[in-house]
Amino acid sequence: MTTKIEWKKKQEWQRYGKDCLVTIVHTYQSTGFEDRVFEDWEGVGGHRWHVYAYIYPNHPSFSTYKGEYLWQEATQNLPLHRGASYLRSHYRENGSVSSIQVGADYNHIGDNCFTRQGTKEEAEVVFSDAEELLEKLNSMV
Repeated sequence: MTTKIEWKKKQEWQRYGKDCLVTIVHTYQSTGFEDRVFEDWEGVGGHRWHVYAYIYPNHPSFSTYKGEYLWQEATQNLPLHRGASYLRSHYRENGSVSSIQVGADYNHIGDNCFTRQGTKEEAEVVFSDAEELLEKLNSMV
């Protein structure tokens, strides 16, 4: 008997800055707890929000990244929700780094409210945070 794997929907918003790109990613997958309330704990919804910056080689902060260690000075200087929770280098075929992707998710302890926000309007804090990140990156140029 095979297990049925359901498709997961993904939405993405992008905004280019000076030698950088900021994206907001929204996915949804049912958790089965969306409608449950347990005493003082509200159920966790299936919405997941992420904000990422892609920093390109000409951006002044590009050279400040030292490997893919999350807790480094370069990531600490960015306004990311509860700090960086994602860091990855993207490579060209010749082995050189084409961009550094750094970001944060909105699924930490105390973030249950974000897991029930399914629209851009409901997740206005996420979009405001992304705007602040883009402004910070643009101000470094």
